[in-house]
Amino acid sequence: MSWLPLWAAENGVRLEHADFTLCDGPPTVSGEQLLNVSFPKSACGSDLIFCPQNLLSGNESVLTFTPIHLTDPTNETCSAQCFANLYTFWTLDPKHGCACGDTMSTNTSLQCQEVCQSPSDFFDCNLTIVHDAPSAKSFAILHHSQDMYRLGESVHLEVQAPIPVTPLVWDLGNQIYSTSELNISHRYAQPGTYNVTVTLRLGSRDLLIHEELRVVGLPEDQQMTCPSLVKTNDKVDVQVKMRGGTEVVLETIVTSEKGEIVSPACPPGSMVYPNNTHCYQFVLEKAGWFEAQKICQDLGNGDMAVVSSHELQKFLETRVTSGQEVWIGFNDTRSAESLPAGKRFDLESCQNWLPGEPEPSQADRCVKMGPNGVCNTDLCSSKHSYVCEYKPQVLTLNAEYFVVGTSTFDTNWPLQNLSRAENVTFPYGEVEVGTKL
Repeated sequence: MSWLPLWAAENGVRLEHADFTLCDGPPTVSGEQLLNVSFPKSACGSDLIFCPQNLLSGNESVLTFTPIHLTDPTNETCSAQCFANLYTFWTLDPKHGCACGDTMSTNTSLQCQEVCQSPSDFFDCNLTIVHDAPSAKSFAILHHSQDMYRLGESVHLEVQAPIPVTPLVWDLGNQIYSTSELNISHRYAQPGTYNVTVTLRLGSRDLLIHEELRVVGLPEDQQMTCPSLVKTNDKVDVQVKMRGGTEVVLETIVTSEKGEIVSPACPPGSMVYPNNTHCYQFVLEKAGWFEAQKICQDLGNGDMAVVSSHELQKFLETRVTSGQEVWIGFNDTRSAESLPAGKRFDLESCQNWLPGEPEPSQADRCVKMGPNGVCNTDLCSSKHSYVCEYKPQVLTLNAEYFVVGTSTFDTNWPLQNLSRAENVTFPYGEVEVGTKL
């Protein structure tokens, strides 16, 4: 009988003996006049509602939903269709299918609170409580196939949406087209980042979608110069020259004579300081000083960074630590007495001490560097981020040519060229080669 009061009101029906025509149940409406009973639809305007959790606080409103016809609706199609029909919310209900919802006015929402507070009393009145009410979205996107395009390359753009849409205007960043085509191709003559915007007609709404495109210029001429001969353990100066081109990234790969890729001297993620060719790596995970020192050793046979100059301090502050507070390689523990010079804790351990630091203390103290390159001390057990320092491995030269024969010469022999013997192996012990003048 939940339909009767609303039907009577819509059709102008009234009862002659209203006081004697009373409702028997459910208990919440028992004894009320039949045509004055507040059934869900008369109270909420719909048999399909969403009750917010914070209803009593008054901060949220009851939502009412209206079913719409969609064949085989999905989350995307239901949401997009509700968005196109100017609704704010959507839901997929097993009984009603796709339904679109909106908030109720304050007065109507207050009348509907009784239904939300005791929904079990209205289950016999075709009431459905929606448990999930997401915001309606269009799910329309501007699709393109690449993250980056070359100058003059054809860029294919396509509008994709779960329901029919009509483009109105294409703004490609350097040219505007008024067309209803869903896809378009364009070539850019200048490098740069272009903000492509499409104005769409989606049902009763006009909608803007946009996407950024990067267009780069390839260098027309590249040249690399490097020395033909380099001493062992010496630096290699390589110069790369190119004409034109934008957003060029140089990747260096070193291979051996056999064509095998040679591993870099420093772990990934570290940066080389040109003045000493050491590598420095910022580790964000916090650890105590001694734990951090062990991690540096495990990562790449390194140590905690030793800040030995203002230039290195500035390099670490601006290029490595990103202004974070970090442990560096000095400590004031008893074990520090065995450290070599340059790693022991003293006033020279940092180039920029905080006023009053280092503070005299009986406890084990370690040095940390702050955001502005300022140093102070902290308990070594405290946990901070840290900087590891890696030194490139120095190659120990080994001879490839050996003189075979006696080590002294009693007879004058004519000068001869030495010849290489391929089957000679490296000696296992020390070899003494002498000449007698």
